[in-house]
Amino acid sequence: LMGYRHPKKLKTDYKAVPYVDDRIDVMTDAEEAKLTETLEDFLKLTGIAPVIVTEDNASWQGYYTDLEQYAYDLYVNSFPDEKHWLVVYTQPAGADDGFADWYWQGMQGDDTDGILDTDHTDAFGRVLQRSLTDNTHYSTYEAFDKAFSDMIPSIMEAGLESGTIPTMILTDFIMLIITIIGLISTVRDNRKVGAIRCQTDKEQPMEDTCEYCGGVYVHGIHLSCPHCGAPIKALNSGAS
Repeated sequence: LMGYRHPKKLKTDYKAVPYVDDRIDVMTDAEEAKLTETLEDFLKLTGIAPVIVTEDNASWQGYYTDLEQYAYDLYVNSFPDEKHWLVVYTQPAGADDGFADWYWQGMQGDDTDGILDTDHTDAFGRVLQRSLTDNTHYSTYEAFDKAFSDMIPSIMEAGLESGTIPTMILTDFIMLIITIIGLISTVRDNRKVGAIRCQTDKEQPMEDTCEYCGGVYVHGIHLSCPHCGAPIKALNSGAS
């Protein structure tokens, strides 16, 4: 049950405004408008406000250990809630359409975890990474638009999170072992039901055979055959 996701749309009781803040002009105004429409579709479906910010690499390199730390600071200084999804993209100043040393980082609010689980954010990351790398077929705008558009059809679907499967398998295996041990113990204990301990562990029980049913009984313990209930003869007595 813990591994089963049943996402519910977040309440938009906050400043739920998705937007593109293109600070380095890697998109045209028309592209920003189209991408914002995709982000608005995402908001209407999930209640999460996605925001894309483009920056120069110099905005964080030399000041932060990595882009993740910068994205965290940018999130907490930009949004007073935990319902936004910030994606930061950076590249060198004046980079041309060829190779550019670009970076990107997502930062989501805590309230989005029930929707933006690992499966979906990993899938988003793979699409975005692949599209940004293939810059001969995808512009920066097209890469982001594709990554968000591909998420929309399945983002609110219920299902099992793949990350919980190993834990489930391990837990089920442990429970199976415990069950097997319990069954073995129960079977072993059942063999002792009705048993009677000998008077001393130094004495050998004196067994005899019932002359009516052939079952084995022990002298000094059984007064009648434990198998058929017939009277048994006394020890060393002759047949009547």
